[in-house]
Amino acid sequence: MARKARRHSNTGIYHVMLRGINRQDLFHEESDYLFFLERLHLLAHPKNEKNEPASPLCDIYAYCLMTNHVYLMLAPRERELSDVVKPLAISYARYYNTKYSRCGYLFQDRFKSEPVDDFNYVVTLFRYIHQNPVKAGIVETVEEYPWSSWHDYLSDKGRVNTITETSFMLEQIGMDDLCRLVSESVDDDCSSLEKVVPPTDLEVTEMLLEECHGMPIERISSLPKQDRDKILISVLKKGAGIRQLCKLSAVGFSVIRRLKNVSISPSP
Repeated sequence: MARKARRHSNTGIYHVMLRGINRQDLFHEESDYLFFLERLHLLAHPKNEKNEPASPLCDIYAYCLMTNHVYLMLAPRERELSDVVKPLAISYARYYNTKYSRCGYLFQDRFKSEPVDDFNYVVTLFRYIHQNPVKAGIVETVEEYPWSSWHDYLSDKGRVNTITETSFMLEQIGMDDLCRLVSESVDDDCSSLEKVVPPTDLEVTEMLLEECHGMPIERISSLPKQDRDKILISVLKKGAGIRQLCKLSAVGFSVIRRLKNVSISPSP
């Protein structure tokens, strides 16, 4: 069967994921992460045969290296996406197999990608990529994780030669808003093509107040089950995240997760 053609991005930006075959680890120690980052750096800052700076192969807007997979948000420059990502994967697989006396495929199938067709999805994906270590329980805050592009954004704005092209996001949003964006606990799911920016805590608070008809939202958790669930389902349908709503309503996580499933079920 022929492989399905990759979907073209209207913006030129793509969400790319590389996963270890059979979910095996890609990185075992610091030097592994550093080698992969060196390969990423060469995509953004290549050298010609005279070891002189050459034109970037792509712009990298975000990345996160997890133990057995890698997330990238990038835009190829005058090249096909495969011409950028495939050599990166081959180079790292060769390094890994040599170092660990291994042979065979390192990555699961060909790399996965999806187009990022509008700026709303850029924002959602940016947060999703940087929050992966937090959601996995590896760290408590985005800043604590050393193997993501967030540190390029936190560094001095005058810094040059970084992997990440930070100006694209900073010109659109600004550093203060980016910090707020990545620190909020949300339930983004970028495995789908749904391109919705989740509401802020303030917006969800306003939704709750509207549904409560003036009643303090602190009383939601003590309402009769039917009344409580009606309010929460309504706000979930408007885009509130599970953890976000749990925090604001003081209702248990498992209850809201169950109601989330109800809220996305098709009507009979």
